[in-house]
Amino acid sequence: MKKLLTVLFLLAVVGGQGLSLRAQEMYVGGDISLLQSYEDHGVDYYDLQNRRISDVVKYLGGVEVGWNAARVRLFVNPKGVDNDGNADVQVCQDLDYVVRFCKRLKAEGFAVLLDIQYTDSWADPSNQWIPAAWADLNETQLLARVRLY
Repeated sequence: MKKLLTVLFLLAVVGGQGLSLRAQEMYVGGDISLLQSYEDHGVDYYDLQNRRISDVVKYLGGVEVGWNAARVRLFVNPKGVDNDGNADVQVCQDLDYVVRFCKRLKAEGFAVLLDIQYTDSWADPSNQWIPAAWADLNETQLLARVRLY
């Protein structure tokens, strides 16, 4: 399994070699993957003077904060549950969600770091799960699926 995950990681890294960032350009930002979901659920945001922020993306990209980049996570098939089947509404970043959100970010001039999670839910270096829909694939099929994805 570790060998397979290493291969998946290398495919992700090598697959991104066609992209380049200018070394002299500085990127400032953070992971706001869930912002659109929070806004969709009616969460309000406020600045340091306790004024409601009507558009968080514009605010973050404005002079007061100065972000020019955002990280957005993409999960294969998030179901709103964690890897143990517990409810987790913070795993919603499927392809439709990410495309919609990234278009908004790009329209505001943000560089986007797309963080492709080859899993259905949260993962970290010591906890990796193959997406449920890919679980029965052999190594060759899985590598082909990752490349297609």
